[in-house]
Amino acid sequence: MASLVQANGRMVHRCARAALAACFLLAAAGFAHGQVQKECNAKPKIGVACPSQQFKVFLEAFAENPELQRAFIKFPLQYRYVGFNTEKDDYEDMTRTVGSYSELMKDITSAGRFLNRKERKSAKFVMRILQNRTVEMKANPGDMTVMVGVPDSDVAELFYFQRANRCWQLYIIKNDNPPG
Repeated sequence: MASLVQANGRMVHRCARAALAACFLLAAAGFAHGQVQKECNAKPKIGVACPSQQFKVFLEAFAENPELQRAFIKFPLQYRYVGFNTEKDDYEDMTRTVGSYSELMKDITSAGRFLNRKERKSAKFVMRILQNRTVEMKANPGDMTVMVGVPDSDVAELFYFQRANRCWQLYIIKNDNPPG
C-alpha cells in the first residue's frame, strides 16, 4: 500500500512538472515572439482574455484550448455543408444554425470541430491562414479565413473569423466535402 501511495505521488509530481514545463515553454514562446498581451485585451462575457492581438498567435492558442474555443465562437454559428436534397435528388449547399458549444460538439462530431495540433497530425491535416481570399462571407477587411484539411486535395473545412470586441470570433464553418 505504501509503495502504491509513493508511486502515485511520483506520478502526480511528474505530471505537475510536465504541466509547469509546458506553461514555461508557452510563456517563453510568447515572449520570444513579442506576443504577450496586456490586460487591455478584450474580455468576452465569461471573462476570458483574448490570447493575442496577432491572428496567427490567437489561432494557435484557439486551436489548442477548448475553453478559448468556447469563449471565442460566436453563437448562433452558421455551419455550411453539402447535403442531399431529397426533393431535387441531388447534393446542394445547406446551412445549419448551431446554437451552443455543446450542440456543436455533440451534433457535429466528424466535421465542424476545430482540431488541435495532435488531432491534425494524426489525421494528416494542415492548418493554413488563407491570404487575400475573396469569399462572399468575408464582410470586413479584418476578417480571417482558416483552412484545415489534407494538403493538395479537396478535403478541407474553412473557418471564418471576424474581428469583434478587440479579438476574433469564429462565426462560420464551411465544409464543402460531399458526404460519404
